[in-house]
Amino acid sequence: MNKKGTILLSSFARSTMVGAAEPLLAQLECPMIQVRYTGLPSSKTSFDELRPFRERLIRMQGTYRPFSPDYLILSAIVKALDIAAYHFTREPDFFALRPEQSRTLS
Repeated sequence: MNKKGTILLSSFARSTMVGAAEPLLAQLECPMIQVRYTGLPSSKTSFDELRPFRERLIRMQGTYRPFSPDYLILSAIVKALDIAAYHFTREPDFFALRPEQSRTLS
């Protein structure tokens, strides 16, 4: 990253590029951007609404033999929800059980 907050292509990446565009690509800078989700509902509210769905998936998962194909598919869905919740809320343990008094007001 340079002083302007952009990422420069590494010398390795530039050396692997071939063709007439190489001189142009060697000078390519990729600006860092921040994504804003304007007009969308609160991500915490949206993921709170998914809690019952996640709990049902976990209950369903308990009915299958551990590490069976059905168990693993349900596990993948639960993990995908956890990762999506972290991405949008920036809370690593968004779905974790927490005492009511430890939750912050949003």
